[in-house]
Amino acid sequence: MTKFTVLLIHITLLSTVGMKKIQFVLAGSSRGMLLLLSLAIVIVSCSVIGGVNKKQFTFYRNEKLVKLVILLPKGRVEERFRVGSDDGKEQFYDFNDGAVFYIARNTTWPTVNQHRMVQPDMKRSSSSGLTSGTDNNGLYWKEIRLEEFQIGYAYVPATHVNRFDDALNSIRIKQ
Repeated sequence: MTKFTVLLIHITLLSTVGMKKIQFVLAGSSRGMLLLLSLAIVIVSCSVIGGVNKKQFTFYRNEKLVKLVILLPKGRVEERFRVGSDDGKEQFYDFNDGAVFYIARNTTWPTVNQHRMVQPDMKRSSSSGLTSGTDNNGLYWKEIRLEEFQIGYAYVPATHVNRFDDALNSIRIKQ
């Protein structure tokens, strides 16, 4: 009869949000336990080093709570809000390098990129509701329209554009 052992591993991770405690319970033979332990370490490493920061924009649609979920680029992010009448709401995520990511819904005020959308060097795709360009400092900006939302970023250096585009592509609406 094979001896079974149970190993309890507590891994405490420090993230930008706070402390997270993850426990794994591994059971099996010594060889199987080693394999499971290796797999657990790989899973934890990938989830911690993934380079994303999950955020939610909550709102009501037809009297039901709905969430727009987005995976922002990893980094120190400060979150701020602007709220207006008629359920107008805008969430901003300010990054250390000066970049801003925003989500707006039913706003009566201009978005961060509104004034840029009339400049001659901007790119517009009417079929996808996407508008983009660079500002006078060579920093990138983009805004998309998705249902009743205006979502975009501004003041992004060329080296980070892919990360912000990935964030735009990660958007999911959960009802």
